[in-house]
Amino acid sequence: MNASDLALELRPALQRVLNSYQSAKRENFTGHPLANTIRNEIPALVIGVLGQDGLGLRIKGSSGQGRWAESPWIAIMDPIAAKGPQWGYYVVYLFAGSLQRLVLSLSQGVSTEVPEMLAPNAALIRSKVPEFRETFSDDPIMLDAKSPNVPAAYYEKGHAFGRTYEATLPPEFELAEDLRKMVRLYRLLA
Repeated sequence: MNASDLALELRPALQRVLNSYQSAKRENFTGHPLANTIRNEIPALVIGVLGQDGLGLRIKGSSGQGRWAESPWIAIMDPIAAKGPQWGYYVVYLFAGSLQRLVLSLSQGVSTEVPEMLAPNAALIRSKVPEFRETFSDDPIMLDAKSPNVPAAYYEKGHAFGRTYEATLPPEFELAEDLRKMVRLYRLLA
């Protein structure tokens, strides 16, 4: 399989999560195929879409730890800018808890130790790459957090800019181009 073959599969894999995650959450977490899609398949597809733009990046997907997460995610991290999904800043696909939206976001780690710094840091990120306005929005995102102290609520506060997709995703070429543009801006920032 070459990179262009992998790119053709990103949209269906993301769509599968949007369509199946709610029902999967009623099933056993351990060894579930949808958890594998989030942890392994989508990260591999992201690498395929990015091609040379993805060199040196670490891609990690999470559907939860020991149990289903309220909002699964796939993070694309440069080791210079993010030591992991809780520290630094990175590109991330965030699934809304309702699964009515998917957000491609340039966001930041959501360590609960300093949540009051998330909004000011997001503003600082935007100021360092004003080129984001050519393609992306800095409007707030809605991940349908069930309370103000869950990860999804912190993801909302940590969002610097990005694009929100409705539950029926746009064509593959649009998703791929948005991802490549976002990663280029991220590399510029890093």
